[in-house]
Amino acid sequence: MNILKMLVQELNNDELRHYKFYSKRRNREAVRKDWKLLEIYRERSGWDDAQVAQKLYGPQWEANVFARLKNRLAEDINRALVAASLKEGEFEPWFYYLIFRYHDRRNRHAVAAYYLRKAVQKAEASAQYDLAVMLYHHQLRSARYRTTEHAEITLEKLRINEYYSTLLRKMEFHSALLDEELRRSQSLYESLTPLLEEAEAVAAGITEPERLPPPLLMQWLRLKSQILVLRHDYAGLIALLEPHLNSTLTASHKDTHQSELQASLILYLINAYTLQGAFDRVAQVAPILEKLLQRSPTLAARYRFFYYQAHVAALCKTEKYGEALEVIARMEKDQTLTVNPLYQVFGALNKALCLYETRRWNEALKTLARLKTWEAFSETDVRLQRQAEILEILVRLLLDDMDYAFQRCKSLVREKDVGDEADKALLQHLVEISRLPLREMATYAEKIITRDPAILQHQERQVINYMRWAETFANQIKKSLQKNFS
Repeated sequence: MNILKMLVQELNNDELRHYKFYSKRRNREAVRKDWKLLEIYRERSGWDDAQVAQKLYGPQWEANVFARLKNRLAEDINRALVAASLKEGEFEPWFYYLIFRYHDRRNRHAVAAYYLRKAVQKAEASAQYDLAVMLYHHQLRSARYRTTEHAEITLEKLRINEYYSTLLRKMEFHSALLDEELRRSQSLYESLTPLLEEAEAVAAGITEPERLPPPLLMQWLRLKSQILVLRHDYAGLIALLEPHLNSTLTASHKDTHQSELQASLILYLINAYTLQGAFDRVAQVAPILEKLLQRSPTLAARYRFFYYQAHVAALCKTEKYGEALEVIARMEKDQTLTVNPLYQVFGALNKALCLYETRRWNEALKTLARLKTWEAFSETDVRLQRQAEILEILVRLLLDDMDYAFQRCKSLVREKDVGDEADKALLQHLVEISRLPLREMATYAEKIITRDPAILQHQERQVINYMRWAETFANQIKKSLQKNFS
């Protein structure tokens, strides 16, 4: 992975301007190979390092010289970006802390104490509890040099912030575990029970969440929301978040992390409305999320994809697959989403599903074939790859490409990470069908697959409706037999 190349290609115009201004002051050479390297990485994304080095140094280029150039460019870019952002929002306490450290090491205690107090004020205002705890410890250590410092007041603040910091870390820890499993897992009940029980114990330990400071309340709401999502208690999720819709979830924050929590909670609410069929409420809440994303370009880059996903999910739930494909087409053109290959993977998979549902099976197959060639697809979770494999098998069977489909199906059955119980049951049925004559395949699909308890039990959580596919497959075979008979 070429980190420098990724960094250069993701720079926006403001960041590029900051770097150029910073770099001009540090280096006034007439020939700037670092600038040429920057331009090549931005304009020639398909070139490898050997091609780039040969362009800069000619055929006799040296690897060590090129490596030093890359390191210098990366260091200069990051120094420029950090220097430009130190006075912004959540970075401001760190700016004053660094000034304090500089003067403190030179025994300028009065000056150091002034900037330490500024750092404490900014950390308290932005609710950065971990940083505040560290700063209070510095205040206690520097109290011996200043008669005006009140150690007992600092100790009380330290105690309160340590409690908040510990509580926040505990909630974030369990929230991160649930996030990871929610991303990776399709079958949520079985694998998540121990994690859910631990997270529920943490959430239940906070008896009066409304008395928590806003950042802690937001994190508690996120943890509680994740638990309800994984329990499929969407009515409970709506009851939890709706009372906060006009207060906590829409309050203005300078802290990017708090705004990110707001966006994630509003998305949970939108998805809960979708799953409950309350599409009128989706239409009312979606503009709130859009307004939040407009406030912050950084947030928009992270969450616009999920906003599109929620829109697509709502349309698919009402079987408006044509409109869903229009939204996906807008996603594909949105420049803020192209920087993350994983977004493109999910977009392509959704597109294939919608094409499949609209019976545009050849287009769905082409989309899946293109998806499987992407490097980002091979880096996604194995279970997501299996869903794409199963969808391809089902589409090929509908297109009468049975030899390849059944061969791939038998290979998947032998692999461990196939999916949940419904996936395993379907694949076993397909293996059985592969042994039958064509006339009996339709009967098996109609009478066995559509009545399998494992498929019926897990169907609500499946990406593909296996029962509907079985009926379509049976009808396709009947048409084929009638055509051959006539």
